[in-house]
Amino acid sequence: MKTKITLPILGLATLLIGCGSDKATTAMDNRAVETAPPTVSTSPVAVAAVAFADSLASAPKAEKADITAARSFAQAVNTWETSDLNGAVKEHPVVANIWKRYRYVLRTVVRSRGMNRVKPEDVVTWNGFTPQCEEAMKMLLPLIQEPNVTATQALPTLQSVDSSIGRVRFAAERHMMYLEHPYTRTL
Repeated sequence: MKTKITLPILGLATLLIGCGSDKATTAMDNRAVETAPPTVSTSPVAVAAVAFADSLASAPKAEKADITAARSFAQAVNTWETSDLNGAVKEHPVVANIWKRYRYVLRTVVRSRGMNRVKPEDVVTWNGFTPQCEEAMKMLLPLIQEPNVTATQALPTLQSVDSSIGRVRFAAERHMMYLEHPYTRTL
């Protein structure tokens, strides 16, 4: 039983560490960027996460860090779906909101890459958004370690993760609105 719980935790922790880095450092990292993670879970949420990661990976403006972050997102969703958690926790509306906000941040970061008004300081800002999401996702690890947790017990942690990713989503949306505004950097 311990191995069954430990393996998904190690997989999630390994993928979340350093996912927002700009460069792949080893041959293993390069392969991880280029290939999609195998989908162990057949749940619609996990399959959709892999499809989302594939679509971001095929985006013309996506950088390696963006592709790695998208693959990390898909693996995190897959780990969540294959965990021994109660179905009420896995399918909680707050969890669906977490995935939705995380996807928005990833999509917005990739969309920002090709904009004409982007300066180096904007790139630094955009590169900071996905690591913030990944840091928030680490708060889900204790829930996966404790499979007998109920939805009521998990709710404070889920709301905390949702709030953290919500702040990142708001910052990404605000920065995108700034870049899309017609008077930004025209003078």
